[in-house]
Amino acid sequence: MLTLFISATTEGWVEIMHWGVDSVAIDKQPQPENNFAWCIFFILFILLGSFFILNLLVGVIIEQFNIEKDYISGDGFLKDDQKELVLISSFMVQSKPIKMMEKPDGKIA
Repeated sequence: MLTLFISATTEGWVEIMHWGVDSVAIDKQPQPENNFAWCIFFILFILLGSFFILNLLVGVIIEQFNIEKDYISGDGFLKDDQKELVLISSFMVQSKPIKMMEKPDGKIA
C-alpha cells in the first residue's frame, strides 16, 4: 500500500518502477529489464492515481474555503432554515411599495 501511495504522489516512483521491471518471482534474484508490463502499469497508475489525489486535494481545499467563508460572513452558526429566513428578511427590507396610479379628474385626459 505504501508503494502505491508513493507512486501516486509521484515522489520516487522511478526507482519503484525499476524494481518492478527487474522482478522475476518470489525468492528469485532480479534480472535487469525482465518484465516491461510493469512500465505500463506504473505509468497508468501514476496518471490515474495523481488525478485522483489532485481531485481529493482540490476538493478538501474548496470545502474548507466554503466553511471558513460561512464563518466569516456570520452564517456559519445558522441552520439552513435560519439562513433562508435571513435571506427572506433582507429581501423584505430592500423591497419598496409600488406607486399606485391616480384616477384622472376629467373625462378626457
